[in-house]
Amino acid sequence: MRASANPLPVGHWPSQAEARQDHFWRSHAGITRAQELLGSSSTPRLGTKPPALVLGGYIAGIGVIRALGAMGIPTVAVWSAEGEVARVSAHAAIRIEAPDPEGAEADYVDLLLRLSERTGGGLLVPTSDATLEVVARHKELLERHYDVACVEWEIAQRFLDKDRTHELARSLGIEIPVTIEVDSPAEIEAARSRLAYPCVVKPRNSHLYFAQFGSKMAVARTYDELIEAWTKADEVGLKVVVQEFVPGDDSHGANYNAYVWDGRPVVEFTAQKLRLSPPRIGFPALVRSREIPELIEPGRRLLQGMGFYGFGNVEFKQDQRDGTYKLMELNGRHNNSGLLAVRAGVNFPWIMYRHLVEGELPASSVAQTNGIYWISVPSDPVQDLRRLRNDHLGLRHYLLPYLRPHVFDILDLRDPWPFLAKLAAGLRARLHRWLR
Repeated sequence: MRASANPLPVGHWPSQAEARQDHFWRSHAGITRAQELLGSSSTPRLGTKPPALVLGGYIAGIGVIRALGAMGIPTVAVWSAEGEVARVSAHAAIRIEAPDPEGAEADYVDLLLRLSERTGGGLLVPTSDATLEVVARHKELLERHYDVACVEWEIAQRFLDKDRTHELARSLGIEIPVTIEVDSPAEIEAARSRLAYPCVVKPRNSHLYFAQFGSKMAVARTYDELIEAWTKADEVGLKVVVQEFVPGDDSHGANYNAYVWDGRPVVEFTAQKLRLSPPRIGFPALVRSREIPELIEPGRRLLQGMGFYGFGNVEFKQDQRDGTYKLMELNGRHNNSGLLAVRAGVNFPWIMYRHLVEGELPASSVAQTNGIYWISVPSDPVQDLRRLRNDHLGLRHYLLPYLRPHVFDILDLRDPWPFLAKLAAGLRARLHRWLR
């Protein structure tokens, strides 16, 4: 497809004030706006191998960029929001600011199509639910220009919509938490006798809920809190389910990761979550590689039953009442702690690239190294000190992962700017809360 002579429609671009605020990071990271690259007559230098265009620059995205960069694969970081730390990473050969994939979907797809003329195609890797949703919906079109590392829309809906995931899991005999579908206060009232507290109000589409409320879900400790949480979601047009809170602390969470092709897992990896931020319902803050045999069979069954292929991350939580692992969700893209598998000897982004771009799958399964820690370095020191004070296991337990073999989420002395950007954003947010 030939590029149009007309300028690319790009939705919202930063105002002058936003541009001034962003100048420091741009001057140190060599960020390129889409107009600059597409308007240039020269072809960017990306090496001899086809590049990987990594869509989304949050923690999962920078993990993919670094995992591929370690294998000599040139990457293009395509980002849309200031919080996407890959926008300042030196590991990406090119960093492109793009329209919001949710707010300007047509512009986002158009940008990807026009970028293919500059990069010569390559591998398209969505690393967030928002970018995955757009790419899956337009996969047939994008595949004419790229190798695309995600499933088509028909399959993607089965894991992006948590209600459909739970329905499939039930049909496959996979253990899930008690879940009640509610579409009105009247239905909540009708289900009142079946509710136990605390329970969670869980969105059917996690990324849409997080964009609105900055959290993965809401915990309700009383009936009134449940009604309040449901009402907040309903007011912004989001569907939710009410789910039991599976008993067990943060260390009861677990991951099953796999690269699947032709209905079989080519490579598998399991890990144990140890800390979440915020505790109980937040994102992983500390994860350890560990063989967990109990996850293999239900993880395989879910991916096969869904017709899934490529890289998938299935999250479970062990119920402390009976030891059963219950399904939490399935992510059809690389997860935040992806660098843990890489550090433990299983480089999923590289396996994906070798397969989709070069047509090669591993000849045999890859063994993982156990006892490696993935650590999310705190961006809010005040919050972390408060958590340490409340940790009944003490300082030694808290610091132990730093003394063992480990990998950080974004902290890398060879590429310091992403961590500094995250730290600055956390401190600004803390200062803003103090001044309010």
